[in-house]
Amino acid sequence: MEGRIQFMNEAGRALFEISDLAPLVNTPWTEFWEGDNRDAALRALAAAKAGEIGKFIGFCPTATGNSKWWDVQITPIVDAHKIPVRLVAISRDITGQRKAQEALQASEERQELVIRGSNDGYWDGRMLPGEHWSSPRTPIWWSLRVREMLGYTEEEFPDVLESWTSRLHPEDTDRVFAALTAHIERRDPYDVEYRLLTKAGEYRWFRARGQAIWDETGRMTRMAGSLQCVTDRKRAEDALRRSEQLLRDVVNKTTAVIYVKYADGRYLLTNRRFEELFNLTTDQIVGHTDHEIFPKDFAEAFRANDVGVLERNTTVEYEEEAPHPDGPHTYISIKFPLCDHTGKPYATCGISTDITQRKRIEHAIHTHEEQLRHALASAEVGTWDWDLQTGRFLWSSQVGRFLGLSDGARPRTQNDWLALVYREDRESMERATRQAMDQPGTEVAFEHRVMRPDGSFQWCVWTGEIIRDHDGKALHILGTVRATTAIGKDVLEQRRGNA
Repeated sequence: MEGRIQFMNEAGRALFEISDLAPLVNTPWTEFWEGDNRDAALRALAAAKAGEIGKFIGFCPTATGNSKWWDVQITPIVDAHKIPVRLVAISRDITGQRKAQEALQASEERQELVIRGSNDGYWDGRMLPGEHWSSPRTPIWWSLRVREMLGYTEEEFPDVLESWTSRLHPEDTDRVFAALTAHIERRDPYDVEYRLLTKAGEYRWFRARGQAIWDETGRMTRMAGSLQCVTDRKRAEDALRRSEQLLRDVVNKTTAVIYVKYADGRYLLTNRRFEELFNLTTDQIVGHTDHEIFPKDFAEAFRANDVGVLERNTTVEYEEEAPHPDGPHTYISIKFPLCDHTGKPYATCGISTDITQRKRIEHAIHTHEEQLRHALASAEVGTWDWDLQTGRFLWSSQVGRFLGLSDGARPRTQNDWLALVYREDRESMERATRQAMDQPGTEVAFEHRVMRPDGSFQWCVWTGEIIRDHDGKALHILGTVRATTAIGKDVLEQRRGNA
């Protein structure tokens, strides 16, 4: 009854790794325990002496020094008067169980720390017996972070599936449930993005990942996972897509040719106009050089200009020629370097505008000027230039004299000019100019009268060349004006009478 060791069975000696019990007989049993464990042993011993069953769990090394945890129960043996006369201690080795519990506790503590330290939310669902996993009543544990991200309290967002399904965006519902079904039935990975309605009344984007657990029959019993808010990322992606689309629209809807080439001459990017003009696909351009795309002379000229931009590391304007089905076209090319973070150029970008038609017009004007300079020196002939795009008229001072105008009274537009034409000639003259422009030819000629201040009529004969673009559209008319002798009003009336 004093708690001294009197006997230990064979199993006990094996557990405590005692080879000879004799030296331990009459040794106080509590001396095996140390510190808090001894205090627990003394309390259990006192309870047994009082006629109760004493219990405790404690740590005590074996006789050979191996560390072990024990589940100890001390039971009193009583006499006929129910007075304890002996004590029996039963010790059960729970070291393995204790280690498992400690490992589980450590794991749970780590998980709790991860959950509290993570910006993600977590969820854990279990199946209800006899119900489908999609039942609104399916119990789902939602971490505090899930509710924080959505702005709800625990009462507003209880631990059931319906809390989530009722706030899922209608446009995402079918897609998300299809992903869940694929994971549960076919074990496809569950990784999906969707929108949830927050308490503030706005939908925010989330990424959900999860893993199910199945029983031996293949039936899902549990599924858990994480929830991450990706609204900022989605907004950034949307902004990037809009920016890229804007850039594509600008690049592809311009009539200019736009291209980017690496420093070694390989194409990195071209716009749609480039592909259309040279009848090439993106695969035929990107990764290839000018020497693989264009005839040698053109390719070498392009390459030389690109190298010049890279060497000078600045914007340069060139006049270049490119091959077209109807012959070489002239382009104004603005080329500039693209540099890395160190300022070193790694590519060139070019924007080229076809100026072939402008060059042709300039050449035609120059040719006319040369011809007319000689003609006007010896004849009463004027020149005129009609811009059909703007309606603007330009003519030499001789034409003004023919029409009886001072220099400051020159007409500026087609309507100003028509106002000077004798009214009976206006319709026929307009018809003649329209017919000339609508037909594929390049020459135009018409005549009309102008009434002078003295009442006489001056006949003006106009001849010119129509400048057209590659589609045949009339752009300019350049030509000469010749005046005939003035005709008196009475003579004109006489001619009409004879007619």
